Amino acid sequence: TVKKTAKVTKAMESVSAASQTTYMTSLIGKTVKASRADGKIIEGVVEGVVTDVDSPQVLIGDERVDLIDVLEIKAE
Repeated sequence: TVKKTAKVTKAMESVSAASQTTYMTSLIGKTVKASRADGKIIEGVVEGVVTDVDSPQVLIGDERVDLIDVLEIKAE
């Protein structure tokens, strides 16, 4: 039914969000390269994550970078 499909869809969205948050927090402390909105490539240690925006972001120094713009993650 439509109600069951809606419940399954909502459950899948919750699982996806939880998985993304887990992945993002695993980046804390790792060195990454990312592309800023102006095209400049930055490199630094991920100091935190922001999930309360339209596009999840990582904090590199004093800059917020969209997760999708992370280009490289260096091994510890």
